[in-house]
Amino acid sequence: MRVYDEKRKLKKIICNGCGCEAEASNEIVKKDFLSVRKDWGYFSERDGETDCWDLCETCYQRVVSAFKIKVQVSDTTELMNV
Repeated sequence: MRVYDEKRKLKKIICNGCGCEAEASNEIVKKDFLSVRKDWGYFSERDGETDCWDLCETCYQRVVSAFKIKVQVSDTTELMNV
């Protein structure tokens, strides 16, 4: 869950799984999270709704370890998005 100040600047991210918090400094968080935004559409019982949530790495590992089909992982050589 992303928390913003009154100027819409990122203050912190809270893991929706365990509740751990990571404070932002100049909108930079020194911890990585999986961030999900799902816009539900036609053929869904949730048509028109949008879900947003964040998981810390520990909760991400817990969730994906329960998958029947493993997550496809590949190496990334460029870590900065331009």
